[in-house]
This record gives sequence, C-alpha cells and structure tokens, in this order.
Amino acid sequence: MRLQLRKPAQALNKAYAKQSISQERFDVFRQALARLFDRLDETESEEHQKNIVAGFLNDSFYGPGGPSGHFEINTRERVDLVIHTGPTSTALPGVLIEAKKVFAGEMMTTLKNNVKSLHELILYYFEERERHQNIALSHLIITDVYNWFFIDENDFRHFFYDNAKLKKLYQVKKQQNKDNTFFYNETARLLREMDDELPITCLNLREMAVLARSGDSDDLRRLIPVYKLFSPEHLLKLPFANDANTLNRSFYNELLHILGLHETTVEGLKLIERLPETNRLEGSLLENTINVLRVDNALADLPDRSLYGRDTNDQLFGVALELCITWLNRVLFLKLLEGQLMRYHGSSPQTLREVQFLTPRHIREFDELSELFFEVLAVPEANRPAGIVTRYGNIPYLNSSLFELTDLERKVLKVKALKDRLELPLFDHTALKTPQAKRQTGKLPALQYLLAFLDAYDFSSEGPADIQPDNKPLINAAVLGLIFEKLNGYRDGSFFTPGFVTMYMVRDLIRRAVLTRFNEQFGWHCPDITALYNHLDRVGLAEANAVVNSLRVVDPAVGSGHFLVSALNEIIALKAELGI
Repeated sequence: MRLQLRKPAQALNKAYAKQSISQERFDVFRQALARLFDRLDETESEEHQKNIVAGFLNDSFYGPGGPSGHFEINTRERVDLVIHTGPTSTALPGVLIEAKKVFAGEMMTTLKNNVKSLHELILYYFEERERHQNIALSHLIITDVYNWFFIDENDFRHFFYDNAKLKKLYQVKKQQNKDNTFFYNETARLLREMDDELPITCLNLREMAVLARSGDSDDLRRLIPVYKLFSPEHLLKLPFANDANTLNRSFYNELLHILGLHETTVEGLKLIERLPETNRLEGSLLENTINVLRVDNALADLPDRSLYGRDTNDQLFGVALELCITWLNRVLFLKLLEGQLMRYHGSSPQTLREVQFLTPRHIREFDELSELFFEVLAVPEANRPAGIVTRYGNIPYLNSSLFELTDLERKVLKVKALKDRLELPLFDHTALKTPQAKRQTGKLPALQYLLAFLDAYDFSSEGPADIQPDNKPLINAAVLGLIFEKLNGYRDGSFFTPGFVTMYMVRDLIRRAVLTRFNEQFGWHCPDITALYNHLDRVGLAEANAVVNSLRVVDPAVGSGHFLVSALNEIIALKAELGI
C-alpha cells in the first residue's frame, strides 16, 4: 500500500476553500495552537498528550460556544478520541482519532505507513460499522501531536472496509474470538499485498505553529487551509454557505424592514406583503415612495396601471415596490462593485477612502443617489463634468442598461423625488453596531440607514480565501440574486430551485445536447461522452469548440439565473473533460 499525499488545501471542498474567515475566529485558532505546544511535554505519557489534543480541538472549534456549535470530544471504548456529531456522548461519532505519543514507533509517517496506528484505526472503523451500525463517520485521524494524517471516510471505506480480505479477517477475529494482536499482524500482511494508493492529507502542525506566531500576512494566509482542515465544516462535513440558494436570513429580514415589507405564509406559500397599516413606518422606502406617488397623483396618466392591481391601493403598492426594487437593484450591484474594488486595491484607510463611494460622505440625499446613477456610472469618465470627477474620483463607467431610466421611472417617479428627512427606527436585530460593539438603537434617515446597513456586511467575498479584519458577515452575488427572486415573486409565492437540483437537471441535458450535436455534425454514432472523447482527435480544437459554442440555452422564467449559471458551469466542465 502506498500513500497519495495531499496538502490541506487539496483536501477541502472547493467552495469551502474559497470562503474567507473572520479575524476573530482565526485568532481563536491561533491561540489554541499556541496553547497546544506550550502545554506539550514530550516526556509525558500517551494519555497525557491525548488530553492535550482534545483540549486543542475544544479550544479551537468544538467546545461549548464554538462557531458551529458544541461537539463532544472524548474516548469511546478502545478508541483514543472521537468527535461526536452532537454536544453529548450519546450522539454518534463523526471522527475517529488514533493518538500516539510523540515520536512513537507505532506512529504513521509519510515513508512508513503499514504501522500499528493504522491497523488500530482499521479495527475501530470495523467496530463502528459492524457493531454500532454507525454510518455517520466522516473522517479518521492519526496523530502524535506534531504530525497529523487525515483520511476521508469515503476513501477509508473504499480501501479497507470494502476490501473482501480485510472484511473476512474481521469476521474471523469475531467468530474465533481472536485477540487484537492477531488482527493487527494479519492486517499488516494484507496491506503489504495491496498495490493501491490511499489518498491522505498530511500536516506538520509544529511548522504551522511557527506560522501562527508570525506577524507576516503571507504566513498567516498559509494557515487558512489548516484552520479549515480542523473545522467542523470539514471534519464533520457540516453544511456551509456555498450553495447559491443559501439565504442569509438576518440580512434578508433587515432589508425587508428598510423596504417596509414583511414575509407571511398563506396556504403554505411564503408571500412578501406591505406591513399591516398599524405597523407601517413613514420612513421606509416603500411608504416614502407610496406617499410621494399619492400626493403627486402620479398614477393618473399611467396607461397600464391595472397591471399593478385591482384598486388604487394595490396599484400604489405594486408601482412603488417595482420602483424600490429597481433602485435597490442598482445599489446592491454597486455594493458588489465597491467590494471588488476594495479587494483589488487593498484595505488601507487611505485606499478605502479612495475606492469607497457608497458612503454618507458621497451620498447624503436621494438626489445625490440619482446623481451617482445617471451622472457618474452612466457617463464615460472623459465626459463627466469636473465637479463630478473631483467628488467621485475614478469610479468606473458602467455601460449597462441598469443605469438608464426605466419606463416606469420616466412616467411616474424618479428616486430623487423621495423625502430625505424621514427617519426609520432601526430593526430590533439590526446588524449595526456601536463603537463598543453593542447593537445600535434609535432612528436614522432611510438612505443613511440603508448604506450603513450594507456596510455592515462584506461584499468582497468572491475570490481567494482571506482573513476578514472586521468580522463582517459575507454576502455574495448569488445570495442577492435569491433575495431579488423572492421579492419579484411577492404576489404568488414563487420559490427558488436549489442549486444542486439545477446542476443535476442541466448536467444530463447539456451532455445529451453536445453528444447529439457532434453526432449530427460529423455523422458519428457515439453512444456516450467517453466515446465522443475518443473521436475528438479527428477534428481540430477550434472546430470542436465551435460545435459546443453553437448551443443555445433558453430559460424564459429566468429569475435570478440559477439554471443559466448551472448550464454555463456544465458547459465549461464538459469542455475541460473533453480536452477542448
């Protein structure tokens, strides 16, 4: 048996690997790592060192108050340590850990793998599966505090549990009441006969502790995959916010509050409605817009007003909501742009001052928001007046219809007509914090509230994983797409299709379409993608790409675009698979 050695970054789920982590949680991990080696005594017993390992895991992630919850860590029968899938020992073990004394001869190394620590772990796995019927296992670990070897349960099961000879050996041990030494010796013999590579992630934690004490930012970034390797999201395979349809409920609820809306359930459907009359807030974006529309009698000349509702109240609500969604769509798009500029240019105070433009320093009133939309972003830099250039700096020109007036804006109301003086009470569970990190209370003008609320989140999460110094929750473009999908479906309770469903649906569709297109184009009779791959050497790279590029994918009910994005991802993945 050989080892296929992996680095921590290679072991992580690709989506999880890209996620940034908070400075606060990263510092907790660094401190736990430092305590681990401060407490370590190489002359002490295996039992003593095993307790230090458990302390490190509890301190960093798994103890009470951990970022993903409390997960009990303790011994289990003969297993040195297990991480349970819940806060008590009654929860099934998710991770089995074989802990050895520092420098023990039974410890696995990159050059010596057929050793007792692995033999013991194989036996413990068989016991969990056969005696305890435990199918909740996710990872197995061998460590001597300094060196760590992580094996994914899927690989462990494939190489050892599904091995007919090892399974027979375990049955012989149980039926003939053989001792563990018999099992270990026979396992060693069987492993010597195996000509397979076991994927395994190896880590020298002592080297990582040196990085943890470093003040160099590059050294600290190298620790990010190690942090994630030990996290419950990886070891216990907990869900994390990687699906495009994962809704940040706190963000969504406060955004509804600023808009003046709430979510209700009617006959099993979640609908978005105007707040009841007794709860309406004059300063919310929706009520501000409705009041201006009503006072100006702005719907009088709207030819298709009946499309927005049966009576005047419904029509006022429908028109106002469409306008608010248009304005909010622009603001959130700009917040994503600002986040990317901040990521690209760096995060020094001077740089942030230069690239941030959605701040009260620039945008104090609704007419200034209108100015940003139509006199800055919609105008090439060379055509902007000197005053605009001085005030807004190098904000890029966006050649997009998003920053053109919509027909509804032209006919009834522009954003600059909203009242600036109206204040809005802060949401009970607002994301806004005081300098003392306490939840903010009181009132703010709606536009100032909206900009401050958005600034409480990190919109620069797309890209390589990094450490967030301000611990802001992450919001990505896909989550915003989901929110707009829910807002646009407010009347009929439209719901989103989960990303894993769209991926499954388009995978078969795209592959059949590509296969059919190649067969028709060249008169082939390839039954599947594998056969197609074997035929592609008959055509040139450009010609093969042209066939795939000739596909057209139509989604009339596009929503936030999950089907189309999934289709594009599948086309790119298939091109890579075909080598074109």
